[in-house]
Amino acid sequence: MKKLREHLPVTRAWVVAGLALILLCAAGITACGGAGDQPDPSKADIGKTLESEGWKVTLTGLPERESVVGTGGITNQAQGIFVIIPLTVVNENEQVLLFPQDLLKLRDTQRREFVPTGSTPQFAYLQAHPDKELLIDSPVPTGGARETILIYDVPKDAKGLIMVVKGVDDTFNLGY
Repeated sequence: MKKLREHLPVTRAWVVAGLALILLCAAGITACGGAGDQPDPSKADIGKTLESEGWKVTLTGLPERESVVGTGGITNQAQGIFVIIPLTVVNENEQVLLFPQDLLKLRDTQRREFVPTGSTPQFAYLQAHPDKELLIDSPVPTGGARETILIYDVPKDAKGLIMVVKGVDDTFNLGY
């Protein structure tokens, strides 16, 4: 019994240290975005429409994150991580136009902004998803609508992404 009492303070110290370590780890995971990396569809502005420069843009689904897009022999590797945003765009201008690449940017909590990738990642993605239509480098007729995606290559540490629309004070929350 005496030996047990002698070791009891050491055991309590280990329990307290263990609990402190667990709390620090939990705080670290939350602060670093461990649990926050998962999409939260309840926060995404799915179905929201914004208009700018004669274009009507509607967020149609929760964005995906992929390091590689494409299938078979046509693939493309992200430098960071691809954020793939499903949307519908309508050209309300009076002429056939290319969708302006600077109309929609992603912005993270560090206020860094990202423009869509060129057509190569989008073309690779669409090989595996033929239900979507090419947007970048493909003219949209007057009154024409496209069920499409935009792909952004963002750093892996980008958090709290929103889509900013040029000339509009409102944004799209993406659920990240």
